[in-house]
Amino acid sequence: MSVQQLATLQPFFGLPRGQEEALDLSTWKPLLKVEEVQSTSLSTTLDPVFICIDIEAYERDQSIITEIGVATLDTRDVRHIHPSTGAESWLSKIRSMHVIIDEHKQYINTRYVKGCPDKFHFGTSRYLTLSDTQALLQRAIQVPDILSNDNAEEQRKVMLVAHSLRGDRKYMTAIGVDLSAAKNIIMDVDTQRLCSSKKQPARLSRLLDQLEIKYNDLHNAGNDAAYTMQALVKMVFLDAFDPVRMQDIQSMLKNKPVRLHRYQINKKARKEALEKKVAGKVGSATEAQGLV
Repeated sequence: MSVQQLATLQPFFGLPRGQEEALDLSTWKPLLKVEEVQSTSLSTTLDPVFICIDIEAYERDQSIITEIGVATLDTRDVRHIHPSTGAESWLSKIRSMHVIIDEHKQYINTRYVKGCPDKFHFGTSRYLTLSDTQALLQRAIQVPDILSNDNAEEQRKVMLVAHSLRGDRKYMTAIGVDLSAAKNIIMDVDTQRLCSSKKQPARLSRLLDQLEIKYNDLHNAGNDAAYTMQALVKMVFLDAFDPVRMQDIQSMLKNKPVRLHRYQINKKARKEALEKKVAGKVGSATEAQGLV
């Protein structure tokens, strides 16, 4: 999905697709009937659940899967409610889960990223074997409601979400989750591709910063899944209610972030200090001469 296709997701949030101007948040009312959006090719009659999956692997051996994070957003929960300021009402409907692979719990990343499997902020982490985790993921893709209700049986259409989906798909295949068999997946949504370009892919932290989403302890799979889903919701919200800002964010993230070298920072600081010192001396001399 390209950055131009955020509008494709709007009907799933009860928003009219293809509006030429920004919607007015203060006057907009959610669609009350499914029939009002059935004219779109991807109407809410598909009734999907967004399911975001994030997988962490051990940095010294990528075949060792250490954590799984899952976040879901049921379109039934958001389609008929007002998003409120900053999409808070929609964001509150996100459900999250974090699994630590029991036989791999001793593998914690420290070299390239700082692993933090013990710092899940959206619930209580679960310890499962790799085989049980594989079975849970395979089942959750078919019946997303089992993440909150062990007795759920209703199969749903699914929109598969991730930040850099290609990598997470690779990990899912590695642990035996057969996505090709999941015929209920109707769309892949890659938040990285929605916000940036192939040449300059944006990190999740940079996207969250631009969207003004507060975050802590990334590289915990549960947190990453939750924050990725928050980012998706916020992007859909901005695309509908503040498209100019969303376009600015996309443009910003397509470019490489500007980072000054420590020498450049010190040089800049010394220059500013010198300018202040010179300005202070000139001001003192002027006052002494009675010119001001």
